[in-house]
Amino acid sequence: MSKRLTTLFLLCLISSPAVADEDAAGVMETVVGTVGIQQQTQRLEDDWAGERSTLEARYRALKISHRQLTDATDRLTTEIKGREHRVAELEKRLIESERVDEELATSLDKVVDRLAAWTSEDIPFLPNERAERIETLNEIIAGIDSPAEKLRRVLEALQIEMDYGGTVEVYQDHVEIAGESLLVDILRIGRLCLFCRTPDASLVGAIDGASGDWIEIPGRYAPEITKAMEMANRRRPVDLARLPVGRITP
Repeated sequence: MSKRLTTLFLLCLISSPAVADEDAAGVMETVVGTVGIQQQTQRLEDDWAGERSTLEARYRALKISHRQLTDATDRLTTEIKGREHRVAELEKRLIESERVDEELATSLDKVVDRLAAWTSEDIPFLPNERAERIETLNEIIAGIDSPAEKLRRVLEALQIEMDYGGTVEVYQDHVEIAGESLLVDILRIGRLCLFCRTPDASLVGAIDGASGDWIEIPGRYAPEITKAMEMANRRRPVDLARLPVGRITP
């Protein structure tokens, strides 16, 4: 019942002659109580409406937060799975890398051994320098942990040995000819041959391909050997030099 209808009802009761005075007072009290209850109920309804509106707003906010958290959880789950896959892949690569490193170390040991054998069987030029290079390689392989550095050093040594085959040089060293140690200038022509000459050009020699020993060769070859040495040292223009290659006859 609305407040207006209640007021009209009250006026009707007051104006009715059939209602006694004492009854009117009781009715008035009842009506006033009813009005008070209705007013209290209305306030409660207003309060509930406000609280309901607040709860609905919170509910909508919580639904939005829940959806956002669900989306974030899905993204994190996907990211975690992706990272776990990458970790598994990296672990697999690490195992494969360790296997490759072991195989590389074994292969490098074999390469250095073959290089040492090749050097010892080659014509005997720069013996100290080449032997020291092999010794250094063995120390590097034994002492360095980095497979990449080991490989680099071995390839570097191989490149140096390969370059010897296409270069000409003159250097000084002691050689033994006929049981006598002599200080001589040595002409190296690639890996093809070695010639030597004493500083006064009184003796010239060459490496015997069969025995690997130094032998004295006829003095008529001295001018051509000297000429070749001067060209190697860039002290004269490049020209043809008639050098004894192969079997040397007296």
